[in-house]
Amino acid sequence: MLRKKNRNIRIPIAFQGGGVRGTAYVGALKALEELGIYPCAVSGSSAGAIVAAFVASGFTADEMLILMSDKDFSEFLDPVCEIPVLRLLIAYLQKGCFKGQNFHEWMESNLKIKLKKSLPGFSSTFNDIDIPLIITATDITHKKLVVASQKNTLSLPIADAVRMSMSLPFIFVPVRVSSCEIVDGGVTNNFPCRELRELLPDKPILGFRLQTEKENPSCRKGWFDFIGSLMDSAISSATHSQEFSVKNLHTIHLPTLGVGVADFHISHEKKMQLFEAGYNATLAYFHSEEGQNFLKKCSNY
Repeated sequence: MLRKKNRNIRIPIAFQGGGVRGTAYVGALKALEELGIYPCAVSGSSAGAIVAAFVASGFTADEMLILMSDKDFSEFLDPVCEIPVLRLLIAYLQKGCFKGQNFHEWMESNLKIKLKKSLPGFSSTFNDIDIPLIITATDITHKKLVVASQKNTLSLPIADAVRMSMSLPFIFVPVRVSSCEIVDGGVTNNFPCRELRELLPDKPILGFRLQTEKENPSCRKGWFDFIGSLMDSAISSATHSQEFSVKNLHTIHLPTLGVGVADFHISHEKKMQLFEAGYNATLAYFHSEEGQNFLKKCSNY
């Protein structure tokens, strides 16, 4: 029998970015919990950064499912200007259509509750978590990768790092830090496995990726879908190369069921379908010969 209550395997886990489809990762984590597999370190970009931050802060898969399934993701789309006639101009000047403040407040409030940071004015930082957390973003001013972690940004609020990492270009306003403008981690590193490998040189790494499915052009509803498809296409080849360049990386590919990167109006039913798809794909992997071999490797560490 694959499921063993007495199994307690601790491994580093990397989560690829993927917009609103990240609920599939929660299903994968639920399967891991049932298998007795837990993270000893986590990394992520964009949607993967959201999940990684929740994992590192101590959320269970069930708790994350409640957070994500109950939340209407379209509430994250807070326009840069409430006056329609000025909205396009302000979006042009600020380099994004939505402020991202609603997302930041949602992320920060949930982290503060979990980490018991109840005092006003105090944020949950990398210093408050015990599990190593790595989040990637992109500094478009200096054209370089930004890595937030306990090593680099101990006093940085976790919600700030996640807000940087999920800033889909042209959709969310870049995060401004000093003279820098910071956007989605997927622009430079959508699957932060190398950073985990540098942190833990020998341990097997489990990576979760969201499958890029063929898109029917007739299903595109507007420029949101176009931007999402553009981001997906631009980063998929670079992400794919990491699977071969990072030593001892084992990747599980999760179905996305045709959901787009920027489908913020995703229904509750579709979120639950993504959860089930991630759960089933992860169990299927560990029932396979490859998954069994991975478990054997883990037992040696």
